[in-house]
Amino acid sequence: MHVLLAKFVAYAAEHPDAEAVIVATTTKREHRYRTVTYAHLHAAINRYRDVLGRRGLRSGERVLLLVPPGEQFIAWSYAVMAADAVPVFLDPAMGAGNLRRCIALAEPQALVGVPLSHALRLLWRRAFRTVRFGVVARDGPLPSASSQQPASSSPAASTPEEAAIMFTSGGTGPPKG
Repeated sequence: MHVLLAKFVAYAAEHPDAEAVIVATTTKREHRYRTVTYAHLHAAINRYRDVLGRRGLRSGERVLLLVPPGEQFIAWSYAVMAADAVPVFLDPAMGAGNLRRCIALAEPQALVGVPLSHALRLLWRRAFRTVRFGVVARDGPLPSASSQQPASSSPAASTPEEAAIMFTSGGTGPPKG
């Protein structure tokens, strides 16, 4: 099991009602905060892991995550690790040409992303040539706990050779992975 996932699972088991994520919502007049517990996040991770498994994700495969920062990003990132796969992270600030190049270099087998990323998959077919399937990640809060499956333990899996693939924005030159 991925070491980050193992630490998360252990903490979630010991502190299911603790705050795992604090989400800020800001309007012109006020700031509001909402929390997501470890139990709720763990249930979402297991649900998303199961979605990836049903779609045919295999151990060690690369999953391109094009999800904005927030609770969905966290849940999908851990779900990829729970599926014994390798998350691929890109900095969207690198620009279109560099994004296409980095996607092609990473050779992901799956895409988890917001609807715009799936449109890019159609436009940039060459960069996404290795992607076998996609999953649409919605922006916003995780599904309510009542609609979640109970948090099952993550399966014992081998540790992939790659922990993650990350591309920087290339502030000091071309993007690097």
